[in-house]
Amino acid sequence: MILVTGGTGAVGSELLRLLSQAGVATRALTRNPQKAPTLPGLTWVAGDLAKPETLTPAFEGAQKLFLLTSYYEDMVTLQHNAIAAARAAGVTHVVKVSAFAASDHSKAPIGRWHYQVEKELQESGLGWTMLRPHHFMQNLLAQAEYVKKEGVIYSPSGDGKIPYVDGRDVGAVAAVTLTTPG
Repeated sequence: MILVTGGTGAVGSELLRLLSQAGVATRALTRNPQKAPTLPGLTWVAGDLAKPETLTPAFEGAQKLFLLTSYYEDMVTLQHNAIAAARAAGVTHVVKVSAFAASDHSKAPIGRWHYQVEKELQESGLGWTMLRPHHFMQNLLAQAEYVKKEGVIYSPSGDGKIPYVDGRDVGAVAAVTLTTPG
């Protein structure tokens, strides 16, 4: 059984759709299961990564974990709590959505946060896979006015080139990674 965090976002919802379509037993963590969409083969379970005491029942019986949270200042704590719950539950493999800029010397806090969680996961004794997408094409919609008016896409990359990816493609890669041995 696969446990999915972040199942209500763009990447996680695509992952859940694909796992449901493939008939894979899946459980998704949410604070409010009554508000979650229904999919065949998917069970929504109540839990909050900010409240470790709620995680034991949600993680029980999971063999694999898809780890994705929001990218706010509490990301490291939330993902630490997920890794600790995964270890306690006997999860064998974690697929973490990280970032292209994950590094201990990243100028962006999000890059340092992802690096910190990656290091913890690598030292956890669990099997792991890091997915490191960069900018999501869906985020370009927020810049539509700049593109139309100024012909510019703003990004903190200087003159560097940016690889854009569709969040649904990241979900598809996660589905294959979670369901294919090796």
